[in-house]
Amino acid sequence: MRGTDAKPRRLKEDCGITEDVKVRHLPPSHELLEHYRSKLKKLDSEFESLSEVVKDCQAVCGNVTKLQQELLEKDNEVSQLQQAVSDLQVRIIWPLEFTQTLRQDTSYHEWKHLEQNKQDV
Repeated sequence: MRGTDAKPRRLKEDCGITEDVKVRHLPPSHELLEHYRSKLKKLDSEFESLSEVVKDCQAVCGNVTKLQQELLEKDNEVSQLQQAVSDLQVRIIWPLEFTQTLRQDTSYHEWKHLEQNKQDV
């Protein structure tokens, strides 16, 4: 028997056919096909779910970008308004200070005039 066993092994080895190759060429079973069909359905479902998440993220990113642009515009408006307020303060305070200075000068001159009149009398 040993003599006959050696020859078929040599033939298999000579042809390069192994059990792995034979298994690869077998047609897939119904169970295996169903298994992969269910896997594909599950993966398709996950893909669609993740696609929706990506769309949602894109929408959020778009909103964030829009809000950042609006914030930048509002910051610029605030800066312009602050500058306008500062300019108005200068325009309001300067005349007040000038008026106060004039009053002080007038009061001083009136006082001086009264003092001179007292000395003259």
